[in-house]
Amino acid sequence: QSAVRGLLSPGDPALLQKMLLGLIANAARAVGEGRVVLDLRGRGGRAILTVSDNGPLPDRRQLAALLEEGDWADIPQPGQGAGLGLAIIRDIVRRHEGTVLVDLGQATPSLVVSLPTGPMDSRIRVRTSSLQRDGGLNPVLVELSDVLPAGAFSLEGLD
Repeated sequence: QSAVRGLLSPGDPALLQKMLLGLIANAARAVGEGRVVLDLRGRGGRAILTVSDNGPLPDRRQLAALLEEGDWADIPQPGQGAGLGLAIIRDIVRRHEGTVLVDLGQATPSLVVSLPTGPMDSRIRVRTSSLQRDGGLNPVLVELSDVLPAGAFSLEGLD
């Protein structure tokens, strides 16, 4: 849902796509079979993206990751992932002169990403490393791989 038709934010399109897909994948994992809502608004020269879901309350480890606190020595349980998704998202947002906030005012936490819509300082270079390659894999399928059904990766019909 969006109150605007679109907003332009300067930066690296591949990194911004990775950030957006990471937000969607994290919310989809958290909600299971519920609903994920992305809300985009423009405010004061910034793009404000809010990602929320109607899933269950986060457990202790998930809440610690959201709030960037806690003991990272916890060994992930099967199906939990390595716990790096939010750290990567925060790094991408920081490199684009943005901020990530956690809104605990709802039934379940929402992530709010604020990115500038004006020109960035010309001395700042945000660019995907030349060593970063997709290996011929669709970046959308890769980023959402753990929340998509296995059939999305089938070779059926490609002969």
